[in-house]
Amino acid sequence: MALVTMVGLTACNSNSPDVDKKKMLIGKWELVSDIPEVTTYLFDERYMIETTYQGKETWLYSLESQNGNPVLSFQGRLTESGTIEEIDRVPITILKLTSTEMEWEYYVGVYPEPINAHETLKKIE
Repeated sequence: MALVTMVGLTACNSNSPDVDKKKMLIGKWELVSDIPEVTTYLFDERYMIETTYQGKETWLYSLESQNGNPVLSFQGRLTESGTIEEIDRVPITILKLTSTEMEWEYYVGVYPEPINAHETLKKIE
């Protein structure tokens, strides 16, 4: 009986909403914007590669849950030598995540008052 319970609990954990959200997150996303410069985010299991007109940065991330929303937390930036440089980056709260669309927001410390940036992304790969 204990073995059946353990197998059942393991199956539930592998099908948890957090696992499904991580699976939906993996892939290449493009920022939907009126600005002609394209910004893309490529997610795999561990890293987010952010590509802008200024270049490319690779961030080590984790997907956590906070107040019922998935949150991207960053542990640092990957350097060219393959080490993780401890650079702070604000967490990103995912407000909507489907197989083709994502909305997120993050805190921007702007003078005179801080604001939350709200962005929409579409999956392109």
